[in-house]
This record gives sequence, C-alpha cells and structure tokens, in this order.
Amino acid sequence: AMHRERRPEYRFLYSLLGFQYCDLLLGFGNWEEVLERAQEGLKISTRNNWLLDIALNQLSIARAHAQAAETDPSDTHCEAAENYLDLAVAGLRKAGTMDMLPKALLARANWKLQAKCSRYEIGTSLPEAATDLSEVLEHAESGSMGLYLVDYHLGMARLRRLENQPAEVEKHKAEALRRIGETGYFRRQAEAEAV
Repeated sequence: AMHRERRPEYRFLYSLLGFQYCDLLLGFGNWEEVLERAQEGLKISTRNNWLLDIALNQLSIARAHAQAAETDPSDTHCEAAENYLDLAVAGLRKAGTMDMLPKALLARANWKLQAKCSRYEIGTSLPEAATDLSEVLEHAESGSMGLYLVDYHLGMARLRRLENQPAEVEKHKAEALRRIGETGYFRRQAEAEAV
C-alpha cells in the first residue's frame, strides 16, 4: 500500500523489495504470481539497466518455473528454469554482488538435484550441483554467512542421498539442524527434518 502511494506508476514492488516479496510468495507456493511480478520487475530493471535487479528478477522467474516443474515437468517450465538460473548466476557475477550470488547458486544446485524434468536423468547433473554447492560454501565461509551455510548443508544432504551415502546425509542434516538452532533460521526447520 505504501509503495502504491509513493509510486503509483508501478503495479508491484520491484528491486530488492520485489525480490524478497517473491521469495515469500514462493514459500507459499504462489509461483504464478511470482512469474507475473518478476516479469514486470524485469521490464523495469532492464529499462533502467539495473544489473543486480535484472539478475534478481531472473532468479525469481527461474525459481517460479522450477516450482511449477515440480507438478508439471513440461519442457516450457524445465527449459525456462534452467535458462533463467544460468542467466541469474551470470548476472549476479556481472553485477559484482557476491553476497547475493549464493542465492542463485543454491537455486541452481537444488534444480539439478530435483531432476523432475523428463530430459534429465537422476544423477547426470550431480557433479554440476556439487560444484555450485562448493562455491556456496566458499562464499558463506569467507563472509560469515550463517544462513547460506544452513542451505549449503541441506543441499549437500540431498546430494549425498542421491549418491547413496547415508552417513554423509546424516552428517550434513545434523549440521544443518545445529546451525538452524544457532542462527534462528527456523524457516528451514521442516525441510532439514525431512531430508
């Protein structure tokens, strides 16, 4: 409501606030609304050549398509998710925002691990997911980014499960749960318990 008062020419929040709102909507499974909002945000950020905002909108679009592919693994959602994930990673590198880059790397790794699309066979993209997760760890440790460390351990637990390494799954799960308690990142609690 405040945004509409100040900027009535824009239908939706945009920039970082728009990205954060889309993240919240994805948490509720509202991928259709995220697509609409992020596509509108992408128009605004492209028109203004805002590199960070372009990449964040691409990331929201990618995550929306990835969420849609969980129930409808059509080529449309699968190709869009993959293409926009690559664009978001490249865009965040270009924007030089190393604090935001792990978000895109985590999303891309999780996409590779879910393997919902018919053109992907389980196991074929695990090395790529491992590479993205390794880079997340590097950024998270160098910048004291505790929440990204939780997400890293959740990703590693999923990766090790697909590689049939139960001891490693439990190790990463325990570390994720420990860090959730330490940081108060309870948004990931149910996900960690379900790994």
